[in-house]
Amino acid sequence: MNPNNHTTIGGIYEVCIGVTDAISAIQYWQQFGYHIGEIGELTAATAYQLYQVNSSLQSIRLYHQNVDHGLILTLWRREVVDFILLDFQKILR
Repeated sequence: MNPNNHTTIGGIYEVCIGVTDAISAIQYWQQFGYHIGEIGELTAATAYQLYQVNSSLQSIRLYHQNVDHGLILTLWRREVVDFILLDFQKILR
């Protein structure tokens, strides 16, 4: 293997965490050096097209120190437990 050949991507670049209270989650992660980056929103229609979940959502990117990736907190406007469990079942198969 040539050490100068970078044809693969490894590691985790973004981690999405579903939260019910964005303020508490932000305050928690700030204790570990994270800070708020971009904030975005999806309408229920757009979220349904992307994720098949009929709920709007707000996302808050948290960066850690000076890196260009980090955590994404997602705040769904309605309960999406069934969707999350379904995705975990797909992953485990």
